[in-house]
Amino acid sequence: MNRKKLLPILLFLLLLLILLCLWCHTETVVKNQIKSSHTTITAPLKSTNSKTINFNLSKDKNSFELQGNFSNQEELEKILIDLGANQLKNSSNIDETLTQNSKVIALTQSLIPIFSEKYDKGSITYENEKLIVEGSVTNRADKDAISTLLANSTILSVNNTIVVTPQPTAEELAAIETQKEAKEARKNAIIEEKAKKIEAKIQKIIAFEDINFELNKARLTEKSIKTISHIATLLKENPEVRVKIGGHTDDLGDDTHNLNLSQQRVDAVKNSLISMDIAEHRIDAIGYGETQPLVSNDTEENRRKNRRVEFKIVGE
Repeated sequence: MNRKKLLPILLFLLLLLILLCLWCHTETVVKNQIKSSHTTITAPLKSTNSKTINFNLSKDKNSFELQGNFSNQEELEKILIDLGANQLKNSSNIDETLTQNSKVIALTQSLIPIFSEKYDKGSITYENEKLIVEGSVTNRADKDAISTLLANSTILSVNNTIVVTPQPTAEELAAIETQKEAKEARKNAIIEEKAKKIEAKIQKIIAFEDINFELNKARLTEKSIKTISHIATLLKENPEVRVKIGGHTDDLGDDTHNLNLSQQRVDAVKNSLISMDIAEHRIDAIGYGETQPLVSNDTEENRRKNRRVEFKIVGE
C-alpha cells in the first residue's frame, strides 16, 4: 500500500485510541468520587441469646417459697426484704450472666403486700418476659388492686386471680345459727304480743255482738256477718298474722252430728272472711263439736256459753 495513503489511517486509529483512554480514565475517577462520598453504617445485631431473670414466688397459707434465678444479690434481697418475717423457703440462685430487670423487681415488690395479706394460696411468676399472678382472694377489690398495679406497669403481665366465697367454719356456722334463732325469737315475741292485742280487740267485738247461727244450722245471722266484717278489718290491718277459728257446740244431740255441725259453722265463718278479701291461706277452721266445753253443760246458760266460735291469732 502507498505510504501516503496509510499514514492518515494510522493517525485516525491513534486518535481513537487516545480518546478511548481518556474516556476510561474519566469513568474511573467518577466512580471513585461517588464511592468516597458515601459512608457505610453497619448496625450492631441484637443478641438473640440474651437471658433475663426468672422466678416463682408461691404461697400456701402463711408459708412462702421463692425459686428462680436473679442477676445479682441485690435483686434477690429486695424480694426477701418485702416478704419480711413470713415463713420462707428460698432456693433461688444468682447468675451474673443474666440481664437485670429492675422494673420487674419493682413491680413484684408492689404486688407482695396484697399477695402476702390477701391470698390464701397463689403465686407470682416471671418467666419468658411475662409476669403472671395466680391464686384466689375472697374480695373482688383485692383482685382489682392487683390488676391496677399490673396495668400501670409496662411489663407484660396476666392476672389469673379468682374471687371465691369463703366457707364459714363450724364456729361461724354456729354463731350464724344462734343469731338467726335470736332474730326469729325476737320476731316471734313481737308477733305474739301483737297477736294478743288483736285477740283482745276481737273479744271486745264478739262481746258486743256474738257470732250466732240459725238454730241447728250453719247459716250465719245478718248481725253475725257484720261482726265478722269488723274482724276482717283487723286482719287486713295486720297482714303478717293468721287466724285459727275453732267451732264448739253443747252436748245436746249426737256427738257426730255436733262435730259435723261445728265444722260446718267454722267453715261458714271462714268463707265469710274470704268473701271479705282475707286470703284463704291465712285462715284455719276446725270444728271440735262438744269435746271442749268451757263449763259444764248442766244448765241452759252454760250450754249457751259452750256454743261458741273462738279466734286465735298466730304468726305467719
